[in-house]
Amino acid sequence: MNNQSLGVCFRGEFHKQIPAEPQYRDGAKLIAQLLSQEELQINDITPDRDFDETVCSGKNFDMNELKQYILGELNLNVKVTVQEVIVTNFVQNAINNLAAYGIMSKEYRVTKDHEITLISMLNGLVKAIKDGKLKVGN
Repeated sequence: MNNQSLGVCFRGEFHKQIPAEPQYRDGAKLIAQLLSQEELQINDITPDRDFDETVCSGKNFDMNELKQYILGELNLNVKVTVQEVIVTNFVQNAINNLAAYGIMSKEYRVTKDHEITLISMLNGLVKAIKDGKLKVGN
């Protein structure tokens, strides 16, 4: 995958230790910049172990936590928490707005497990609208 991907390395032995918050935070700043620059989405982020037999990034490296920090860097007004993902007012407001255009049901309920995916989809829709690739309304 090296010839068709970007790699970001976090230094540490995360099979033995837990990454420090500044590592997540600083890594998230870089990754958010790369996502914007390369027009990628949050779900494009995958650990090495998804492509090869390796322990990278380690059993103690929390990809969901990293993604929450990245979303915060992308200015999506997502509340970053270490212990759990919280379904935010931002997500519910976005659902309500998309429902007004008939894109999704207003009754759609987000589980904590699916919030990152939904935010990525919503971010993609907003970008498509801003770029004129998707027209909504009359």
